[in-house]
Amino acid sequence: MMNQVDIISGLPIKTVKFHQLQILKGTCMEMEFKNNPADFELFTWEEYLDFFIAFLERLNPTIVVERFTGEVPAAFSDRRRLG
Repeated sequence: MMNQVDIISGLPIKTVKFHQLQILKGTCMEMEFKNNPADFELFTWEEYLDFFIAFLERLNPTIVVERFTGEVPAAFSDRRRLG
C-alpha cells in the first residue's frame, strides 16, 4: 500500500479521501473473511494511524487530505468490528 503514495502524488489532483477497510455484514467480503481470515491483513487502530502518518510524510504536500477514516451506518456494521 505504501507504494501507492508515489502514484497518488503524481496525479493531477488537489484533494484525496482515504478510508480504512471495513468489512460489512451481509456482504460477499464478510463471507470471504469468515471463510479465509488469513487472506486479510487487518490493522489495529494504532497500526492504521502509524501507517497513515508514514503515508502522509511521503504524499505530495500540495494534495489536501479530506478524510482518512469513516464509519458505515449501524445497519451495515458488525459491533465486533470485523475490519
